[in-house]
Amino acid sequence: MGERGRAMAEVARRRPGAMAAVMGADVDEVAALVDTFRQEGADLWVANHNSPQQTVIAGSRTAIDAAASRAADAGLRYSVLPVTAACHSPYMEPASAALRRALELTHFAAGVLPVVANVDARAHYGGIQWQELSTRQLVSRVRWVESLNTLHEELDCTAFLDISPGGTLAGLARRALPGVPAHKFTAPAPLSVAA
Repeated sequence: MGERGRAMAEVARRRPGAMAAVMGADVDEVAALVDTFRQEGADLWVANHNSPQQTVIAGSRTAIDAAASRAADAGLRYSVLPVTAACHSPYMEPASAALRRALELTHFAAGVLPVVANVDARAHYGGIQWQELSTRQLVSRVRWVESLNTLHEELDCTAFLDISPGGTLAGLARRALPGVPAHKFTAPAPLSVAA
């Protein structure tokens, strides 16, 4: 496990949180639901904008559980995720600080190609402060749909290749940008050599 994973696991151990996927509403509707809870003093934030109709929220277990009934009242599907951390929320501030300290010792080479950071959905070129973007990413909303739009519209990406385990990102990309090919990379099977 890397420094980022260790720091996040330690935060989750010291200050457990929870996350839930809200489906059937756009991100603005989910943000309005979250704002209602925040006005009531609850620890709840929008954590991931995964697709036009799926937004993940994060916060305290109490707030996540309470949001389930309001989501149901609004006719939304709601699924509590099997995690014990409130990722991409202010709960991760101690992890962000620990990662910042580790990244201060890291040298980043000058970029050759643009990189779209999901913390702001902007294309970044050489000279950007990767430490700052990486640490902000732990405590900020993942702007996945906006990042895909930047890749497609600004950087002219005409297809996406998901190299993560499971293929979830390819599915989210297909929902966010229908008609733009998104594929799951699968490693070739090992060759067997006859003796």
